[in-house]
Amino acid sequence: MKPLKKVAEAGFTLIEAIITMVVIALAATMIVSFFGANITQTSTPIVMLNTAGNLKQIMDKITAQYRQIPHWHPNTTYAVNAVVLPTTPNANGFQYICTVAGTSGASEPGWPIVSNATVADNTITWRQNGAAPPLTGLQTAIGAEGTEQTNSFGSYSIVRNRFIKFDANNYEQNIDPLYGAAAGDPAYGRFLKVIIGLTANAPNRTAETLTTLFVMR
Repeated sequence: MKPLKKVAEAGFTLIEAIITMVVIALAATMIVSFFGANITQTSTPIVMLNTAGNLKQIMDKITAQYRQIPHWHPNTTYAVNAVVLPTTPNANGFQYICTVAGTSGASEPGWPIVSNATVADNTITWRQNGAAPPLTGLQTAIGAEGTEQTNSFGSYSIVRNRFIKFDANNYEQNIDPLYGAAAGDPAYGRFLKVIIGLTANAPNRTAETLTTLFVMR
């Protein structure tokens, strides 16, 4: 008599299938527990990146308007009555008016701080013309704190838009009369702090904000 041969059955039994599913479920639970929000919130970094990009575009437009303030430039032709401000390294809080037209020199002159004092700048003569104008025009164009704006800069909410100063310990102080400070601080108009965010109805809105300090040197 020939011996019977055992035939191996292909596939899984019901018990093996159940055990496999349990193992997979346990593994999935461990992965989700370990990686957490990295898996469940994979779109969050992209949304935040888009938000930051939108806010940067708006702030770039605000900065472009700020940069229109006429700081002195070398080797530049100026007409009579042209007004300039010293560049940042030589800032002193005053503006200067051209009384003799010409071309500025290769290096910035030593700006006088005495009222109506003059200085030669290559072929130009500048006269001290009083305090530099404050950044109130830029503040007005941006809009009031706590409001939402849609203008040439874009659509944004305004978290902060006020004049500040820094004390001896470099702590920020509010000196803006529009927001509760006493009027008459000599530092008023020098430092404009702006914080913007997206509007309440902006697509994929997040709580991201962007802060810039504009300085009238």
